[in-house]
Amino acid sequence: MYLTRLTSFIVFLFIFNVANSQSIQQARDLTVGSKSIEFDVHCVEASDGSMYCLTTSGTNTAQDNGLKTDTAYGGADYWLYKLDENGNFLWDRTFGGGEFDRAKDIVIHDNHLFLLGDSESAVSGNKTSINKGDGDYWIVKTDLQGNKLWDVSIGADTLEYLFKGLITNDNQLLLCGHSFSSL
Repeated sequence: MYLTRLTSFIVFLFIFNVANSQSIQQARDLTVGSKSIEFDVHCVEASDGSMYCLTTSGTNTAQDNGLKTDTAYGGADYWLYKLDENGNFLWDRTFGGGEFDRAKDIVIHDNHLFLLGDSESAVSGNKTSINKGDGDYWIVKTDLQGNKLWDVSIGADTLEYLFKGLITNDNQLLLCGHSFSSL
C-alpha cells in the first residue's frame, strides 16, 4: 500500500575520501533518479575515475522521468548508468523483462560489467534467458558502454535471490545468494 502512494524516490550517492585519513571526509554528493522509484543502488569505480551504477528502477516509461532516458520493460528493471569523474550523468541503459527484475550488485572485470540480481521475468523485453523456477539469479554481461553481450538465468524449481558477486583470484565469478529450491 505504501508503494502505491510513493510517487518519487531519488537515489543519493555520497562519496567520501578515506585515503590517508583517520576520519571520513565527504568529497561530493550527487542526486540521480527518475520520477518513479529506484532502490538498492550499487556503484563501482572504473580506472579513469568514472562510476558505473546499477539500481532497481520501478519506472514504467522513459518519458518525463528525470535522468532516466532508456525504455522500461516491466514492474522493475535493472537500470545501469554511468557518471564521469565529476559526477556528471553520461548515459543509461535498462535491462529487464515483463515482471520484476531486482539489481543487487555490479562487478567490473576485464573491460566488462557484470550486472547481478534476480529475475521473475520470462523471456521478454531484452531478457533472453529462460527462468527455471519462479525467480532465478539473473546475470547480464555488458561492455563498458553498457551494450548487452549476453544474459543468463541460474536457478532451480522455486525461488533464488542473488545478493553479491565478486571475481576470484583465478578470474571466476563467484555468486552469493539464497535458494528456496530443493536439490
